[in-house]
Amino acid sequence: MAVTARPYFLVIAAAMAASAASVMGPACSTSASLLQPEGAYGPAFLATKNYFVLKDYNYSDLYVLFVGHLSDRIGGAGPFVTPWSKNAQLKTREVESMQQRLTALGLYRDKLDGKAGMLTRAALGAYQKQNGLKVDCWPTAAVLAHMRK
Repeated sequence: MAVTARPYFLVIAAAMAASAASVMGPACSTSASLLQPEGAYGPAFLATKNYFVLKDYNYSDLYVLFVGHLSDRIGGAGPFVTPWSKNAQLKTREVESMQQRLTALGLYRDKLDGKAGMLTRAALGAYQKQNGLKVDCWPTAAVLAHMRK
């Protein structure tokens, strides 16, 4: 199974692909992207082309994940294997402040919208790496405090 991992995701694609092959069979040749909406703190998903079809209707990752999960549950599948985390989410203005700092550092070049999307998380990972922090690409109060020093 070919898995396309994006730079802001942890590199666990090989284990995920092996797991998918055990479910879908060894002859599986479906391409998928690794999706970790909570970074290292929550569940990970292999997103196939159906994921992107749903995303054409509603661009929200969580919407697509929950519609897909509801479909799986109706089909007899169980709950998520890895539960969602209990991490506190930053407020929109805090994420926007993080985006402003990342922009000033030349790491982020997208809109300042206070949303922790793919580009924000990629820039955050670059910041963490440059500053010797744990690279998890996840916007936390601790990383924001580090940026404000």
